[in-house]
Formats: sequence, C-alpha cells, structure tokens
Amino acid sequence: ATEEYGGLLHSMGRLEVEQKRYEQAKEWFRKSEAVLSQFKDCETYSVLVGDMAACFQFIGDYNAAIVRSKEAVALKSKKFGLEHPEYATSVSNLGTTFFKMKHFDEAIARYEEALAINRKVF
Repeated sequence: ATEEYGGLLHSMGRLEVEQKRYEQAKEWFRKSEAVLSQFKDCETYSVLVGDMAACFQFIGDYNAAIVRSKEAVALKSKKFGLEHPEYATSVSNLGTTFFKMKHFDEAIARYEEALAINRKVF
C-alpha cells in the first residue's frame, strides 16, 4: 500500500466525522493508520493522529483522545520543532481535551504554551 492510499482512507474517515458518524470514522482511521504507520515521518500521518484524537474527543473517549493528542504533539515536535505553529496547534488541541475532562490546570498549561509560541511566531 502507498502513502496516497493511506491518505485516501484518512479522507474517508474525515468525511464520516463531518457527518457525525464517529464509529465509521474510527474504522476508516484504523485502516489508514495501518497503512500510514509505514510512513510515520509524513505529514499525513501526523494529521491522521490529530484527527483520531478529535474523533475520540467527540465521542467522549477522553483517555484515548489524550493518548492520540500526546502522540500528535510528539510527531509535530519532531517534524517542526517546538516553536512552530503546527506544534502549537497540537498543544492547544491537547489543552482542549484536558479542558473537556475538567482538568483545568493541564488545559491552562497547554493553552499558555500554545499562546507563547504564537506570540513569538506572529
């Protein structure tokens, strides 16, 4: 399988999320991950991981969302560095998951980190 094929599977998952069909989205994302895990340095894989985190968040599986959000943060850090807007977005998304879990101190810490990066960049 190719990176393009994995990207198409990911796109199918995103379409399901847009229609609020989260269980179907998770299935497409799992298929995509099986392919894209061979290409972990590609941008599509890091976007997939972030989208999986969002899907888990939408269905209220916050523990799975945290795991995937932390993975997305690590991937963005490796790919872009700690002062890049893409990294800041992933950190902010992790903060949102903590916020939804009512872990406000964790959420604030992530939001402050994302704000600091954005202040430097913009």
